[in-house]
Amino acid sequence: MPGPPGPRGITAGFPELPPRQAMLRMIYWGTFVLATVLVCLTSWYIQRIPAELLAEARERLSHHSWLQPLVFVDGRDLALRGAVEPGAGLDRDIGRLGAIPGVRTVSNQLEVVPRPAPRFILSWRDGRVGLEGGLAGNDLDQVVAGVRQVFPETAIQDRIRIDDRLGHPLWLDRLAPMLRSLATLETFTLYAWRDRILVDGVSDTAARLEDVRYRAPAGLDPSVIMSFRLRPAPAPGQATLSLVSGWNGTSLAVSLDDGDAAQALEHAMEGLEAFGDHAAAVVNLDPELKTPPWFGRIAGVIPLLGEVHDLRMVSGGRGLWLWGRVDHGSALGRTLAALEAAGLGDVVVPRLEVDPAGRPAEVSLFRDRHRAVLNGRLPNPASRALLLDTLRKGLNVAAVEDFITLEPGISYSPWLERWPALLPVLPDSPFGLTVSGERALVSGHVSSGADHEALIRALQSMLPGKTLVDWLTVTAED
Repeated sequence: MPGPPGPRGITAGFPELPPRQAMLRMIYWGTFVLATVLVCLTSWYIQRIPAELLAEARERLSHHSWLQPLVFVDGRDLALRGAVEPGAGLDRDIGRLGAIPGVRTVSNQLEVVPRPAPRFILSWRDGRVGLEGGLAGNDLDQVVAGVRQVFPETAIQDRIRIDDRLGHPLWLDRLAPMLRSLATLETFTLYAWRDRILVDGVSDTAARLEDVRYRAPAGLDPSVIMSFRLRPAPAPGQATLSLVSGWNGTSLAVSLDDGDAAQALEHAMEGLEAFGDHAAAVVNLDPELKTPPWFGRIAGVIPLLGEVHDLRMVSGGRGLWLWGRVDHGSALGRTLAALEAAGLGDVVVPRLEVDPAGRPAEVSLFRDRHRAVLNGRLPNPASRALLLDTLRKGLNVAAVEDFITLEPGISYSPWLERWPALLPVLPDSPFGLTVSGERALVSGHVSSGADHEALIRALQSMLPGKTLVDWLTVTAED
């Protein structure tokens, strides 16, 4: 007869044990299996935490999309590594990563490297797209792809200068959605720098203008400032005018049928001291146009607009639209009073901004033993020429590389005129000088304490009222 059945399951192959020992063995195996499961669950959870922290950190930096690939995680510690350009609010947003539940520390190891600002102009007119300015090669590819998404069948006239040393535009990821909003306008021109956008556009309906104003900026990086110069289309068959004044001079373009008004406008543009030395007028006499009676009064008010910076007065609807900046409220009052006195108070729609300080000029000078590199933002060519001429004559280097950007809205800074007085005390060794806003930072090496004191005194005299950060090192010569 067959014997009793042997042990089964996990005890198969083992000699049969007394009940107490068999129970202890079962407890041991159960404990082993449970511990294995707990270890696996713990390992899975530990691996899952960094992935979740990384995803949450990158989500919180979604408005800085160019920063997302530079976020790394080690356990519960976040680190940001890589080279970035300066950006408003970066330190604040990086600091907020520490508020993510589960994050232990946030280490900011980013290297801030200032680069020359890109410049980009996109115009949409008569069914054609025009591109101008300067961009890095990869950024240009992305720009063209964004334009193709919105204008797939449109010819693109590309006059972009490729320079891979230029900085990355902070608006680039949102170019296509922005262009979809702007494409509802009849015509528009988009001017863009790294962190600033200006749109000049025309539409036949006021509602569409307002829609563009609120939709186009959606999703932009918080550092980007977007402004608009939107106006209704000129009335059909009416004389038109465009008066533009900036750092490169003043230009007037008119189309009308009134020869006397045309002559008065040309005379008003001759010798305009209020607008500088460069003034030009282009007059088109067209008998098919109708010139309003107030058109002849424009000539008398043009010389009174000299307090308006970045002036732009153009035809819109049945009147004129006026944009620009003034330094204070009294200047605004005088400009509006001049329009009223000329009988243009009901004709001109003023869109002037009171901007007492504007954006200050910024300059960064880096010098090694053989060359100097000049970066920054300046208001006009004269300021750039002053800095470059001074450096080329006064610095003992083989070359001075110029990456200065000229931008509207940059206010003139008096310290630019004092720049030549700084050259005699600049060291021959490598150094750097950055002037931005209310701060100035100087770094590098000087050969003696006396040289250090002389340089600091010269900087304090050149930059009164600014906070001077001194990172100079005194290195005695052998």
